[in-house]
Amino acid sequence: MDIFTYADVKGKDSFDIVRSFLKNNKFKYIKDLGVIKLILYYYMRSKSKESDAKYLNLISDLKLQLKQVKDKGAFMKQISDGRNIEMRKNNKD
Repeated sequence: MDIFTYADVKGKDSFDIVRSFLKNNKFKYIKDLGVIKLILYYYMRSKSKESDAKYLNLISDLKLQLKQVKDKGAFMKQISDGRNIEMRKNNKD
């Protein structure tokens, strides 16, 4: 779990370290926690289309590995659309 603390403080190459850890980990509960953290990072930290794509790809890959989604593209669109709606709501306030 120290990996997520390292990512929280935005350590050097933290995304690559988190990706490697989650891809190589065999425990479902760790991957589930990783999905939660990555969604949080996507919503709160991602500031560019590049970082959006990195987070969405990793989140979707993990959900596929966990057999929680069947269509990666549709899932990525769902998350992206949800974020866009939230951003528009926040901009109106």
